[in-house]
Formats: sequence, C-alpha cells, structure tokens
Amino acid sequence: PFAGVVGLGVKGAEGRGWQPVGRNQSGRTPSNGRERDGRRAKSLVQVGMQTPANQQLATRAIGLKLEIVPVRNPYALDASRMLPVRVMYQGRRLPGATVKLTSLEFDAKPIAIALTDRDGRAVFRVPAVGDWLVNVIWSEPVKGDANADFDTTFSSLTFGYDPGRRGR
Repeated sequence: PFAGVVGLGVKGAEGRGWQPVGRNQSGRTPSNGRERDGRRAKSLVQVGMQTPANQQLATRAIGLKLEIVPVRNPYALDASRMLPVRVMYQGRRLPGATVKLTSLEFDAKPIAIALTDRDGRAVFRVPAVGDWLVNVIWSEPVKGDANADFDTTFSSLTFGYDPGRRGR
C-alpha cells in the first residue's frame, strides 16, 4: 500500500544516525542528502476514574500524518500489562515500521523494540510504574523538490503512571 516509501533502520536514543534504505538502493549513499522533517506528538493523561468515554478517547486516531494509536487505553491495561498499538501513516495502517518503548527516566536505550506487522500493529509489555514514550520514525523520498531528497516524520505517544496508583 505504500509504494516507494522508505522505512528507516534506527540507532541511537531517537533514531538519528540512520541510513535510509532508499539511499542505499539508489546508489546515493556517498553523496550529501537533504532531509525535510517534522514531528508529531500525542500525550495521554488520565484524569478521574476510568469510563467508556476515556477508552474511546485514548484509542482513536486524531489524524496526525504519522500517528501511534493505542488499541487499548494504557491506563486500563490488565495484569498482563500488554499494550497493543497501531501505527498510521497518512490515515492508513503502516507495516514494517520500527517502534520503540522507552522509559523517560532512563531514555538512553529503549526497553523494547518491535516491527509493525502487516496491519501496522506492534505490542509492548509496559511496566506498571514510570513515564513512557512510544516512538516511530518514517521517511519517504521526495520528488521534484530541489530542497529535499527525503521527508522524515517523527511521532511519539507518551503516558505515565503515578507510583501510588500502580498503573491502574
């Protein structure tokens, strides 16, 4: 569904230091490249008690170019602590994207990395305490723009648990 889109191999805390697959395939790796980038961020904050309305708000897409959409509300996880997320790019499910779960207190290295499946889905086991970042980066080649070879989008979802509430 995403002909011509380039996924990124990532390294480093945020993913900088990557080499786009498309530059390797096109033989442009040795030449200087130009990148246009943008960031999209979403943060969930639980206020009050859990309600069906909270679940609906937490699990719906809001229309960002690149978006991480929780399939389950992170504040309503069961004892398994499994959080499925869906990555959307331009309103469509994005397969093959690298998604990371990182503790914001110890952000030098993610605690988990997953590749989205053909439905754009990845699943993480989230600890019951702490502040968390789920992030993804996606890039695609740009044609007909003298100022950029690639358009790269960074997207994140953050949420956190009060240690006294134990994530519930």
